[in-house]
Amino acid sequence: MTSELIDALGARNGIVCVAGAGGKKTTMLRLARAHPGRVALTATSKIPRAFGKGDPDLLSFPETAVAADVLAHAGGGRILAYAGEPSRSARLRGAASDLIRAVHEQGNFAATYVKADGARMRLAKAHEGEEPRLIAGAAAVVLLASIRVVGKPLDEHSVHHHERFAEIAGIAVGEPVTEAALARVLAHQLAAIAACGHDNIVAVINMADDEALLACARAVALEVRERFGARQRIALTAMLAADPLRELLI
Repeated sequence: MTSELIDALGARNGIVCVAGAGGKKTTMLRLARAHPGRVALTATSKIPRAFGKGDPDLLSFPETAVAADVLAHAGGGRILAYAGEPSRSARLRGAASDLIRAVHEQGNFAATYVKADGARMRLAKAHEGEEPRLIAGAAAVVLLASIRVVGKPLDEHSVHHHERFAEIAGIAVGEPVTEAALARVLAHQLAAIAACGHDNIVAVINMADDEALLACARAVALEVRERFGARQRIALTAMLAADPLRELLI
């Protein structure tokens, strides 16, 4: 059930940052729709004006906005979606961390789900520069990758920042992404996030839509735990399925 997903990802209360690739916006929407309380959807990175087809546009606010400005336009709905002002790419800029914290607290939201980086619709990514843009003191960080990247050629079509991914994974650009390569990158990302002071991190291996993909995701998860830590919480998911949580390793 989707409600089980909320607890599996540690996403019932507080500010939850969602990073990586392979279903961030879908995951955030599933969490928001299943949550019984009042929730907010926002981003610290650029984001489309709507989360998906049929979903309402995000409210847009300038850098000078304060929590009262956002809450004044929130209306009476259970879900509030907002971000920064439009960018040159026609997407919205991310909101400032201070604004997100203030809106969450002053609006009495049970949870706020934050898109913390971009992946340009790729199946996996490597972080570069200031990515991910996490919020200090976040209740949880959810790190995603799609298992469907395994077997794909490592290039700009399948992986965002593919050259950096290749460097971390130890394979060459153009070679097929292996289970071990994906596990190395996920373990590297988990270590980097933990080094920033976040101790409640959930790895999500998404798009495990059939038994073969689930077995592949399980193998990646076990190798991530060998590399990063045997107690790392990892969810194997199929976010477009009626029951998105396939397995949970805790």
